Amino acid sequence: MHKLKQKPQIIIIILIMLCLTIVGVNVLFNSSAQSPSVSVITGNGILSGLATKQSSNASPGGSEVQFGSTDNPLGTSIKSSPTGPLSPISGWHVTFADDFNSQLGTSTGQDNYWYPSQSWNPNLNNNVNGDNGNETEVYNAKNVSISNGKLVLSANYQNNVAPATGDGSGSSQSNQVQRNYVSGIVTSTTTRTGYKGFTWTPGNGSTWAFEMVSQWPIDPDGNLWNAWWTSTQGGWLNERDFFEGLNTSGKLDSDWIYQTTCTLSPNCTGTKLQDFYTNLLTTGFDQSAAFHRYTYVINPDQSWSFYIDGTIQKWVGVNGVAPVRSGSNSPMLLILNYAFNKTTFNTGIRHFDIDSVAVYQDSAHAGQSINGGGIAPGTYISN
Repeated sequence: MHKLKQKPQIIIIILIMLCLTIVGVNVLFNSSAQSPSVSVITGNGILSGLATKQSSNASPGGSEVQFGSTDNPLGTSIKSSPTGPLSPISGWHVTFADDFNSQLGTSTGQDNYWYPSQSWNPNLNNNVNGDNGNETEVYNAKNVSISNGKLVLSANYQNNVAPATGDGSGSSQSNQVQRNYVSGIVTSTTTRTGYKGFTWTPGNGSTWAFEMVSQWPIDPDGNLWNAWWTSTQGGWLNERDFFEGLNTSGKLDSDWIYQTTCTLSPNCTGTKLQDFYTNLLTTGFDQSAAFHRYTYVINPDQSWSFYIDGTIQKWVGVNGVAPVRSGSNSPMLLILNYAFNKTTFNTGIRHFDIDSVAVYQDSAHAGQSINGGGIAPGTYISN
């Protein structure tokens, strides 16, 4: 009788111990999954919380990288240091970062770092021409949008949206060919009311890295001329093209126009000096098939290199390092645009998707020679 009475008590004790074990494991798991990796400062400078680590899984071929994280609901692709280049002695500082998780605009909570037009255009309802006389697009703010945490620059065919004048005018006023597309552009101008923007000035001995993650437009027709670049905000004095998509699918160029006497006035005829490098062979992958990470690095002496998914591009300069030049030291803004240099497709809508943009500066010079910048609303930085 005594032994029979003890059995229920033993069973109850075993069940209690089992429940305590399950609860302990669950607490331990949740604590580990939520371990912070870096603190985050919002666009208004307020500590907003803690970010979690982010996964980055390379494909077996090594050419594609999948970005995103199961432990971050925003799926951030911005890291605390650029991908590819060695770290400066002082480390890296995130000078500007935007993961495009907020709508563009100047209202409270919106992303006011990007002006959805040419920087000189005062009216967002205007169609404005591209920067060269051979471009076949006009830009309009309606072709700039934020969708699913990405900046989308779309392009649609519209025959003769701006007729050719053949006037030979320079830069933004040029219209030498007929324009048949309406497309999108954004600039990080600091001169438009309500826009914080971002500009940087070269020449102070900083190490810089400009990084973006994007998926290029589909280009079966050879009409592509999308670009990620920077240029002086007042007049055309200096320009660095981090990359330009060429009119043959899978090819691109990277360059620096480091001296020019041209400005945005009509009939610009000044002579430019330029380091220009083209990947004459295809890159080995289709840039429109997946997102890839593009990183342009400027050394303190202003030599530079270009990386794709962390791999230095040896076709730039000598063994991947372009030579030192002497350029102007004027504030430069960032530009993302979807341009064309011929007319091919005439149905449907194509788009250039940008997942994130980040600018890094060596920590020893952190905050020097910049205007605007910071961390855009809804943007998180991971290790």
